[in-house]
Amino acid sequence: MLKGSELDAYNIENPGEPAFRSSTHIDWGVETLFPYGDKLFIGSQNGMFIYSLNDPATPAKLGQAQHLRSCDPVVANDSVAFVTLRGNACGPAANGLYVYDVKDITKPNLVKTVEIPAPSGLGLNDSILYVCQQQYGLSVYNIENPGSPLLRKEITDTYFEDVIVYYNILICYVKNGLQLYDISTLPIRFYLPPWKTSRI
Repeated sequence: MLKGSELDAYNIENPGEPAFRSSTHIDWGVETLFPYGDKLFIGSQNGMFIYSLNDPATPAKLGQAQHLRSCDPVVANDSVAFVTLRGNACGPAANGLYVYDVKDITKPNLVKTVEIPAPSGLGLNDSILYVCQQQYGLSVYNIENPGSPLLRKEITDTYFEDVIVYYNILICYVKNGLQLYDISTLPIRFYLPPWKTSRI
């Protein structure tokens, strides 16, 4: 749990009574927590931070990549981390999708920047990356070659702010609430009862 600039760890073996374990100073402006395996990727307005969860009660810092002040969601896998930076109200950074090589977890290395107009939340599902672009919609990238994300599809019928990948469902936070998509195959489809499902 984030509290100001602190990351608080709780034992939830008894969900009804979470037990506080530790507090770790991270950074002001933290926006995103993305756990992956034994790592925790943290996106803040000043950079991306990577912590070890070998002892989940006391996260330990492994590495970081700093950038100009901006809005900064992050997702990752074994070898790469994807960060969207949005300047203007959040800071002076150039808008775009930033790809970091994290094979050396202590030294994230920027390998690619894709300029996009209004990057926001993002989600990762195997070799597919979903990037919200607010009023510009949702972009779907193939990242089999992470250093060269390949745009596969754009959905521009509404305002996309954030996404969560949940098994074969993409949960999208859009202008008027939530929108669900079936992402078990491409093209992705609205997630509706079978008699109402339509391709997009």
